[in-house]
Amino acid sequence: MKIEICDEQVDRIIVDFLKWHIGYCERPDDDPYETYDNKVHLLSALYRTLEYCTTQGEYREFVEGLKNARNSI
Repeated sequence: MKIEICDEQVDRIIVDFLKWHIGYCERPDDDPYETYDNKVHLLSALYRTLEYCTTQGEYREFVEGLKNARNSI
């Protein structure tokens, strides 16, 4: 059975995965053996890709939401 999806659905899947992965990597205990340098490079790449795949408003909203969540801890 072939499933047909449009480009917008693929984009949404990618964006949702990027957001999930950023949220996972932002947790301080996600990988205790990972160096901070590697973690920063990974997060930088994920944020850059998310910025490319979303609108400016959606990207800012996501980043502000993470900042607020991080500051409330």
